[in-house]
Amino acid sequence: MLSVPVDDSMVYAELKKSGVCLGMTGVGRVEQVGSRIEDLKPEDAVIVLPKPTKFSSERPIGTARTLLICGEEDVLRVPSEILEELTPEQICLTPTIVCAYILLEQFGSKLKPGDSVLLNAAHLSASGSSILQLCKLLKLKPLCLLPLPGAPKNQAKGEYGSKSAWQDTDTRAVAPPTVRAQYERISEWLITMGAEEVFPDTVALLRWRDRNQRMLPKLALDGVATR
Repeated sequence: MLSVPVDDSMVYAELKKSGVCLGMTGVGRVEQVGSRIEDLKPEDAVIVLPKPTKFSSERPIGTARTLLICGEEDVLRVPSEILEELTPEQICLTPTIVCAYILLEQFGSKLKPGDSVLLNAAHLSASGSSILQLCKLLKLKPLCLLPLPGAPKNQAKGEYGSKSAWQDTDTRAVAPPTVRAQYERISEWLITMGAEEVFPDTVALLRWRDRNQRMLPKLALDGVATR
């Protein structure tokens, strides 16, 4: 193994036994092949990318190790011309970036430059930050909700288009200093990644939208996904 991304499957691992090696994907170099393998040879670079249903989250293939034994169907050969352009660290992130691109392609194909996209918890996953950067490249305007543990939660109640759903919500509660500092730090990072605006909750977003006479986002994606 040459490089393994620290992705959601590692950070939010659902292991029930100790001694299980983490890692669902990564980039490696072939050391040895079985006698019936024809399409791969030693020194070939490969992306380890097993089918999603083959390994459970409780017992992943385990790419975060020095030497990994896996089946031919679990790897994709990396062409030499790609190796000349990208590092193993960059190549190992491509499955996540491709997933983010397909998500936007499937649900945002009618979006035009300047349209708003609402993203919740984009800071929690590699795919979330990938979507942010793709939106920036496509000249879309991501509006990010950044809910943090310990922060006051102001929620809209009722029809989203109705001002009465949020205008009476009491927003005077203040987050503790540590939460505020965390919010500032992550907000700054999200804006660097491509976010147009960052909001602590729904009510803050709706107040901003009303004040600036902005259109509703055309697409909304959630970074807190468990399936």
